[in-house]
Amino acid sequence: MADLVAKQLNFVSRAVEVSERIVSAHDDLAALVEEYNALDYGNVLLPAAFAGDTRHLDVADVIALMVTYASLEQVMDTGHRTNLLNMKG
Repeated sequence: MADLVAKQLNFVSRAVEVSERIVSAHDDLAALVEEYNALDYGNVLLPAAFAGDTRHLDVADVIALMVTYASLEQVMDTGHRTNLLNMKG
């Protein structure tokens, strides 16, 4: 029985950690969206901004990420944000 409780405790702890990472990543993405909008990056990002590890990307990929954020916000607003925040440690 103690092994089962320990396993379940570990599961719940990992669930808390994952939900905290999701909230943190969502907050980071929200900050990027704010910067993207403020600096009009959809219209002014230069090809040179896509070099090194990001050379396989272009402005269309960044725009797609911004659209994804908008979709995530719609999902989060249907109660999923609360579900994640309820898991905070």
